[in-house]
Amino acid sequence: MVLSITALAQAPSQGRVLGIVTDPTGTPLADAIVRLLPAGLHPRAELQRTALNGSFAFAHLTAGTYYVEAGRGQRVSGRQKVQITAAHTAYLALPLLYALGSLRVSAPESGSAEDFGWLLRANNAVRPLLRWQEANEAPAHLSGYVSVMAGGSAAPQSDPGAIATTFQLQRQAWGDSELAFAGSVGTSPAGVAGTASQLSAIFEPHGEQSPARLVITLQQIPLPPLAHVPSVQAVSFNYADGLTAGRLSVQYGAMFDTVSLVNSFHTLDPYLRLQWQAGAHAHWEYRFATAVPPVHFGPTYAEAAATPRLALDDFAAQMERAHHQELGYEDQLTANDLLEAAAFVDHFTHAVVAGTGAQAADLASGNLLPDPLTNTFSADGGNYGGWGARLVFDHRVSGNLSASLGWAEGPVLAPRGARVQSALLGPDLAAVRRQALTVKLAGELPVTHTRVACSYRWLNGTSVTAVDPYDDSPDQSDSYANITIRQPLPRFAFGTNRVEALAEFHNLLAQGYLPVMSADGHLLYLIQAARSFRGGLSFNF
Repeated sequence: MVLSITALAQAPSQGRVLGIVTDPTGTPLADAIVRLLPAGLHPRAELQRTALNGSFAFAHLTAGTYYVEAGRGQRVSGRQKVQITAAHTAYLALPLLYALGSLRVSAPESGSAEDFGWLLRANNAVRPLLRWQEANEAPAHLSGYVSVMAGGSAAPQSDPGAIATTFQLQRQAWGDSELAFAGSVGTSPAGVAGTASQLSAIFEPHGEQSPARLVITLQQIPLPPLAHVPSVQAVSFNYADGLTAGRLSVQYGAMFDTVSLVNSFHTLDPYLRLQWQAGAHAHWEYRFATAVPPVHFGPTYAEAAATPRLALDDFAAQMERAHHQELGYEDQLTANDLLEAAAFVDHFTHAVVAGTGAQAADLASGNLLPDPLTNTFSADGGNYGGWGARLVFDHRVSGNLSASLGWAEGPVLAPRGARVQSALLGPDLAAVRRQALTVKLAGELPVTHTRVACSYRWLNGTSVTAVDPYDDSPDQSDSYANITIRQPLPRFAFGTNRVEALAEFHNLLAQGYLPVMSADGHLLYLIQAARSFRGGLSFNF
């Protein structure tokens, strides 16, 4: 490789290292951190940042063995060993090969003899990592899906991209055990380097009904080219187990997350659910969780959002932390009627609030974290908490249609006044109490077999955070108007087992946008959920 920096030097009397740092595609990276460490027990490192063309140079080196490390933030993503002699110049090319940053999704090349629709490939790799191939019958003990979606997400830090491919491949192995590989890879908007990616490995030792489960997730979210802010990278481990003793069922586990932005976080979030069967159709339940919402408790395990919510404080990352306890009662009154009641206590530290309309001057303050995939930003809203309550009534109208009515009250964050400084939102937000009323219809239409879920969640005042964010009941809904549609398509049209058209509308009426004034006088909008639409296809096998 010929480097543009070779012209920097005159003939040296001592050794030196000249190099360039690139991303997985070969594009030079400016402002990457490079360290030079002499080999030995107590090395003294030299540190510098790459120039605009990705180059770096270390001069006046004594002869010996050195290690050259490069990375973004505090992460070391490339490392090479180099031998230096007097009057010798070593040339290095250090690609930062992030595990997820080099993934891309593509269709088959024109004229290809291979019969497949989508493939997941690493840059410069000869063989694909994963491909979806049309087939009339799937192999025994093998199931999964591939979905292709386009459009925007309602919530920041939660979406793989404007155009995304989501997949899961699950296979029965070792008797009743099941192993699954899942993930999503999405395109990045113009001007944002990298690919938004999420990959998960899921192991269930005794099948879906087993109380034990292990999930390992890796995720990367690209950010705009802000100074000192690389891509968000996260590694999550979720282990769950449980037991049953008479009327008591215990479900427990823990989520361990390592998140890197400019700085790194390591968090351990245990969770617990105790269920006591009070009768044939009723039970009491206690829940404890410290992972940030949404947290969903399944029959055998709990899962949270793949990426913990982040904000910035003078370009240093802040992670939202939470603490939730809940005591609930559920009674199946009749075959068609279900009643749920719960009381809970929530506490949030560095609560993340979302907004839109930020300009370059706002982002340069180092206190707003942009999300290019949803055209929104996240900010540290401060600390708040308190008690809350929830009451839900669910009625099955027919075999395929149910209606639910829910009420909730709890603590939220809301603006103190009409003017909010964009550089620092926390002091301008206050903890208040709000109530929410939710109406939801969900079911399958006859003849067309269209599955539809429609909901509307009304709030009795302004709020930039959700009322009862840990709600996991049948009436769970984002605020305001939301519609989800799944339409099965004829098999003959695609030559595969099950194909569905998907459409999701969030905040359909664009409610809850709170206009506030930035420090220089232009408008920003604080939001719970952005108005958004997503649509695509899902292939199931």
